[in-house]
Amino acid sequence: MNWGVVGVALAAMALGAAAADVDMLSGGNNRWRALDLVLNAACVWAGVGVLAGRVQKRAAPAALTGAAGLFLTVLAYYVVGELRAEGTPVFSLSPHTELWLFAAAIAGPPLGMVGLWTRRRDLLGLAARLVVPAAIFGEEAVLHPLATTAAFTFDPWLSWTQAAMVIFAVVWALASIAWWRVRSSPARSGSAAV
Repeated sequence: MNWGVVGVALAAMALGAAAADVDMLSGGNNRWRALDLVLNAACVWAGVGVLAGRVQKRAAPAALTGAAGLFLTVLAYYVVGELRAEGTPVFSLSPHTELWLFAAAIAGPPLGMVGLWTRRRDLLGLAARLVVPAAIFGEEAVLHPLATTAAFTFDPWLSWTQAAMVIFAVVWALASIAWWRVRSSPARSGSAAV
């Protein structure tokens, strides 16, 4: 049994369930809205597909695990959302759920492959390691641009969460580059996989 896959499956379901719970709680509370920003960020969900591929060692399982990880995240999100909203189990899929499951089927395999490529020591491995930090940075820069000083005063939880996500992405990217430089140095060159 691949315990990495089991861990990813549990993490995927936990993310989906937590995101649904926070959606129900966010309302006007700035702290919940800040947590909602993190848990429902597309880059975080894409990270599930990348992580799912990372635990595999071959292309086909990585692609399949990437899709499965996103499927589990989407299903957990909608099941928990339905249970919290109505208190009844879900027996049919809404068109909205089907749309996101279709998106998981389309995005999951390439994200799983990116996860597999993070195991490499070459430039492709470095590029793969930079996908999630670039997605975090891009999402925050485009969809949630850092606010002005007035916005930090108005909604400090949300603004500082956005700033923390950007800082996290930059630190992750710099650490990935540093790790790649050390691992790909001529003295350490060897196989292409970690």
